[in-house]
Amino acid sequence: MSPGVRIGIVALAVALIALLGWRIDSRHPVVPSPPDTTPVRVIPASPMPPSTTTAPIVPSASPTPQPTAASSSPQDDPIAANLPPLDSDPRELHARFRAEARDAGWAGRRETDLRRAFADIPNIGSDPLTVRCATTVCEVSGTYPPRLPPDADGGVMSGLQGPQLSDRARALGLDQAASSFSSVRDRPSFLIFFRRR
Repeated sequence: MSPGVRIGIVALAVALIALLGWRIDSRHPVVPSPPDTTPVRVIPASPMPPSTTTAPIVPSASPTPQPTAASSSPQDDPIAANLPPLDSDPRELHARFRAEARDAGWAGRRETDLRRAFADIPNIGSDPLTVRCATTVCEVSGTYPPRLPPDADGGVMSGLQGPQLSDRARALGLDQAASSFSSVRDRPSFLIFFRRR
């Protein structure tokens, strides 16, 4: 095949391809989209003074229940260190006590009455006694002298766990709910909870 014939075949093929492309384009004409004429609103920014710094925006926390006035933070909660393990009644009642608001009128009277009831137990009045009530829970904590003679030690335990204290609490509209015993600075300690009836 001569070079002239080859060139003719190639030129014919190119022409056919161009014709075929033109026919395909004419069936699906390309229509340009109309220009976007939506107005854009421009708001000028206010210039900040050079000395002003912006603080990070911190989302506001949801309100939490106010703890009782007697214990406002874990650092001043000496009771928590001497509570039994999780899922125990004393731990649950202590958490409930700290979460409750204080019913001032009711709590003040119950604290005075409970303090009197505990003062009648031998060897309890000599050490500091903490009596605190919230709205539905009262907790009484304290220590007593170590190394008491067996009969005196038995008297303390009987006074803290016996029917006399329970009966006095019931007369005040309280149920003795839970007790916990441990040691604080080498002194026997107790924590007793009462529930409002």
